[in-house]
Amino acid sequence: GEGTPPPLYATQMPPSATLRYELRRGRLSGSGDLRWQVEAGRYALRLEGSVVGLNVLTQISEGELDAHGLAPVRFTDQRARRAAVAANFEREAGRIQFSGPSTELPWLPGVQDRLSWMIQLAAVAAADPALLAEGQRITLWVVGARGDGSSWSFRSLGRESLTSFGTTVDTVHLLREPGGTVWVLQEY
Repeated sequence: GEGTPPPLYATQMPPSATLRYELRRGRLSGSGDLRWQVEAGRYALRLEGSVVGLNVLTQISEGELDAHGLAPVRFTDQRARRAAVAANFEREAGRIQFSGPSTELPWLPGVQDRLSWMIQLAAVAAADPALLAEGQRITLWVVGARGDGSSWSFRSLGRESLTSFGTTVDTVHLLREPGGTVWVLQEY
């Protein structure tokens, strides 16, 4: 529940990179670029998604690296034709505030936003590959820009080969409970 702090993990950060994504929403397909930059204890992460040439999504997470991995400071989320909304992670004040709703959430060590969790998950898996063994779980506290926060638990379904853009990669298949699927590359 909300009062329970998330577990804390060791992390091993991937090097700066740009990743291509395939996006699917219903019968529409598109592509996304995830730009990850890490330097001198700070990081910047930017996801841009487009469908039929139109930008439908821009998410930006910026923050610091601490003993528990990514520590977001600001997360912005903009969807097609809507104003951007933001979450501000105020570690010193112990709270997370939002540009839209006037709700506040408690700041907890290890907390992630709806973009940073992707890199955090990979960094946790890199630091402790045993967590990717079938049946193991990684749990992250994830906060969106609209005042929402919840515990996301990823259960490993084991190794799987995946083909994307004509290239086959070895991955580990993670199931987000209660719903959703994620793949983590076995090696960088």
